[in-house]
Amino acid sequence: MSVRQPTHTPYDGSSRLFTIGLKPLDLDRWIELDEFLLPHLAEKRRLYAEIPSRVFVEEEGTREAQQEVLDLLGAHLLAKHPETYRRKGAGIEVAGPEGSNVGPDAPLVAASLLIQEDLILMRRGDDGWRLAAGSLCFPSS
Repeated sequence: MSVRQPTHTPYDGSSRLFTIGLKPLDLDRWIELDEFLLPHLAEKRRLYAEIPSRVFVEEEGTREAQQEVLDLLGAHLLAKHPETYRRKGAGIEVAGPEGSNVGPDAPLVAASLLIQEDLILMRRGDDGWRLAAGSLCFPSS
């Protein structure tokens, strides 16, 4: 796995305060990998095992949207990072001895165990946007 300079740098002054990450991404390059992938995935697995209700939430009726995230992410990772990801049965896994198998009940949890990023699904209601489902393991990094 080669180390690249990040293309998404929310703290470099190009985003207004409190709008960090709230801008369209180039979907061809929306996921970045670095040398911390495996340690971060190990920490996510630990958090899911020890405090699952503190790092994952979901509203009823969000599983279809969660599955869409997992499907899009899986296709992207296999196409753009074939040296790091491989198919395993009907799913996808991180290649290597410490890879993470995908198989949890919630598709957003499965998706989060493939990448370092947190994943949040928002739903618009009459009173604005709200969190509908989320995997938030690293809230301040």
